[in-house]
Amino acid sequence: MKQSTKPSPLIRHSEAAELLTSRAVLLACQKAGWLKPCVKRKKMTVYNRADVMAALQRILCGEYPGESHA
Repeated sequence: MKQSTKPSPLIRHSEAAELLTSRAVLLACQKAGWLKPCVKRKKMTVYNRADVMAALQRILCGEYPGESHA
């Protein structure tokens, strides 16, 4: 039998930055309140994969963290 490989519900900092195109965009998402680390340690930061994907969707729809929509 073949086992299905489901992606982990958590994603490492480096992977999140790669998905969002850069570390700067990842930090901007954090500052805007779009993302919050699930675990933050000295050498390990982990995010919820669904939150990262939601932030990516907002960016793909033309929104950017930190922009005001007045």
